[in-house]
Amino acid sequence: MTSGNTGKAAPATANISWICEEKEASHVAIPIGEVLKAIIDKSCDGLLCPYVVHRRPDKFNKQSVATDHRYQLDPNYLSRAFSALRDELGLCDHLEMSQRPTFHEIRALSARLFSDMGVDPQGRMAHTDAKSTKIYVRDHLQWTEVPHAEIKFSH
Repeated sequence: MTSGNTGKAAPATANISWICEEKEASHVAIPIGEVLKAIIDKSCDGLLCPYVVHRRPDKFNKQSVATDHRYQLDPNYLSRAFSALRDELGLCDHLEMSQRPTFHEIRALSARLFSDMGVDPQGRMAHTDAKSTKIYVRDHLQWTEVPHAEIKFSH
């Protein structure tokens, strides 16, 4: 994700900043509201990087072939960092490792919540195909639990 222009023209709207996400087949410009803008401004760390979400490497490592900037996150970084922080904070210690939520599951949850609000999550997720978005929202069904009851047959 980059802030502002990524070389592709983001929509021109006065007083609105944009987060632009470029994926292989789509480009998404998401307007940033006041609350998110305040969070982004507060998180500015002085690194010269065109990406809103970025990091300074712990040591001088070779830049990943999956990135185009030294401070850009590798595509798998967020998932790994999310799981590490979740475990470091002990947020899900009561669950077995296989049952703990992943970054991907949180992304799926946000898609479902947008869908529940009547907002189509497909564009926000940069999916060109509705089938991809359905993968995220289909497994988040609401179940109704009913008490157990036996049916007795008489012969």
